[in-house]
Amino acid sequence: MARKPLNGGDDDEALDAMYEAHMKEQAKLVKPFKGARHSYTTGLIALDYYLNPQHPGIQGGSIIEMAGEGNSGKTGHTLEICKYAMAEGAKVDYIDEEDGLKDPFVEGFGWTKYGNPQFKYTPAVGPEHVHTHFTYIYQKLQALQGSDKLHIFVIDSIPFMRPPANFEVPRMGDNIAFFNNFLKAVRPLMGNTNALMILLNSVYQDTQNKYNDYIIPGGMFLNRCCDLITVHYKRTNPSTNSIYERNAVDINSNFSITTRQKLEVKILKNKWTNSNPRFSKLSHFLNSDKRFGQFGLDNTNSMLNFLKDMGHLRSTGSTYTMDNVSMYWKKWEEAVNTDPEINRVVLNKT
Repeated sequence: MARKPLNGGDDDEALDAMYEAHMKEQAKLVKPFKGARHSYTTGLIALDYYLNPQHPGIQGGSIIEMAGEGNSGKTGHTLEICKYAMAEGAKVDYIDEEDGLKDPFVEGFGWTKYGNPQFKYTPAVGPEHVHTHFTYIYQKLQALQGSDKLHIFVIDSIPFMRPPANFEVPRMGDNIAFFNNFLKAVRPLMGNTNALMILLNSVYQDTQNKYNDYIIPGGMFLNRCCDLITVHYKRTNPSTNSIYERNAVDINSNFSITTRQKLEVKILKNKWTNSNPRFSKLSHFLNSDKRFGQFGLDNTNSMLNFLKDMGHLRSTGSTYTMDNVSMYWKKWEEAVNTDPEINRVVLNKT
């Protein structure tokens, strides 16, 4: 039975109609994926192996949630995933419900918001049109059924996708049922594709709970639908005059831009492996100025931290030793980028 096209209208009615039509065809739509699963790299080699030692990275067909407060690296990490995937031919649909993605930031990763055939940027819309974004993703997933094509859907962010009645208050709690209906519709379709869906989510501090530093809003269904959930944190850079640890450039007395931001990612849910708690957190840097290294995630620092955690790079006082080579940490960072032999050793051991 062919599904009738959806017409514009009230968000709840449009989404209910989409879900009802989907459920009627579910028996036909939910099929096992017969192609080869692609592994999307996170841009951090260590994190790829933390997630899936057998097939490093994030498998195609997955829904992942990146949660964190503002400026915790969620968007930068997402664009890094997109960058590597686009280099392999992937197409990206970036739905910017916050209208917060800035041109200079995107350009640093190697492309622009508009004009790139691999990157379709969709800005925020009014409350009466939010359902059109859901419909677009749903229909795009239908077209990708059984296909090996690489595709990334980014929703930035979940709290801003909400029905008209709650449009003035961007909190996930106001649109749980609304968003969950969308997830119920697309979750089965995702499994028969090689696509990746990245959901960015805001968090708030849970000061009353000594066991959790953050509460992730969204309810249990969002948790169940996601194959991977990561929480992203801002961290304070060590106090030093070295440019390798510098994290801001002052423009004037009232404004500064972040250039090398120390961050941390923690794995809360991982479909592919029960990670050792020792490998559930990873510190890294995000460079937004080429003077401080390659724009984007600092993979050098990630690899060295991974080797330190694995016991290959051992601390001996103020220096670190591996294969009879001893250097200060910053010298190791420099050597990975300037010494071909050190680079080969670090890559091979990672």
